[in-house]
Amino acid sequence: MANRIKGITVEINGDTTKLSKALDSVNKSIRSTQSQLKDVEKLLKLDPKNTELLAQKQRLLSQAVSDTSDKLSVLKNAASQAQHQLEHGKISQQQFDALQREIIETSSQLDSYNRSLEETSRAAENASDSMEDMSQSTDSAGKNAAASEGHFSKLTSVLGSGVANAAKAAAKAFEAYVTAAAALSATVGAMSL
Repeated sequence: MANRIKGITVEINGDTTKLSKALDSVNKSIRSTQSQLKDVEKLLKLDPKNTELLAQKQRLLSQAVSDTSDKLSVLKNAASQAQHQLEHGKISQQQFDALQREIIETSSQLDSYNRSLEETSRAAENASDSMEDMSQSTDSAGKNAAASEGHFSKLTSVLGSGVANAAKAAAKAFEAYVTAAAALSATVGAMSL
C-alpha cells in the first residue's frame, strides 16, 4: 500500500474512518498469510510433491484470495465515495488517482493468487494420482510376496532355516510397507477432495 491512500475518509458500515485504518486488519492478515506462503514455497522447492505442504499452500492461498477479495471490495466501495469527495473538493485528484492505483494493484494480486491456487490444486491432484499409482503397484507386489510365502517351507529344506527365516521376515516387512503406502494414499486422496 505504501501510504498511497492517506487522507481519504470513508464510511464503512455506518462508521466514518480513515481508509488506511479501515484496511489495517485485512492488510495484517494478508502480510501474515504471505509470510507463511513464502515459508511453505521455500520448503516445496526442496520437496515439490510433499502432499502436506501442498495442502498447506492451498489453504494459505485460499485465505489470501479471501482476504484480498475483502480488501478489493473495501477499496471499490471507497472509490465510489472518493469520486463523490473529489467532485466536492474534499480530496485531491492525486489522492483519487492513488486510490485507483491501489485498486489496480489489489486486483492484480487477487488474479495472481487465483492462478497460484489453480496451479497448486493441479500439483496436489498430480501428487495424489502418483500416490494412487504407487499404492496399486505396492498392492500388486504385496500380493506376489504373499503368494510366495508358501514356497518358504521348500526353501527351508534346501537352504536351511536361517536364510528362509530372513526371507520370510523380509516378505512380512514388505507387506507392512504395502499397508502403510495404501494408508498414505488414502490420506492423500481424502486431502485432495
